[in-house]
Amino acid sequence: MIKEYRSKIEKELSDICDGILKLLELKLVLSAGSGDSKVFYLKMKRDYHRYLVEFKTGADRKETAESTLNAYKAAQVRVLLSYLHNYNLCVLKVKFT
Repeated sequence: MIKEYRSKIEKELSDICDGILKLLELKLVLSAGSGDSKVFYLKMKRDYHRYLVEFKTGADRKETAESTLNAYKAAQVRVLLSYLHNYNLCVLKVKFT
C-alpha cells in the first residue's frame, strides 16, 4: 500500500515537473529578452530537473542529473557573457571619455 502511494505521488510530481520544464524550454527561455531573465529561467529549469533527481532511479536518474548539469552550465555561460558585455561597455566608456 505504501509503495503504491509513493508511486502515485512520484508520478504526480514527475508530471508537474515535466509540464513546467516543457513550458520553460519551449516558451519562457526562448522568449526571454535580457540576460537576467534568461538566466532566471535557466536556473529554474535546473531546479526542476534537480527535483526530479530526488526520486528517480537508475538510468532516469542519471539522465535527469545530466539535464540538471546542462541547465546549470547554460546559466553560467549566460551570466559570464552578460558580465563580459557590461565590462566591455564600461571599459569603452572610460576609454573614450
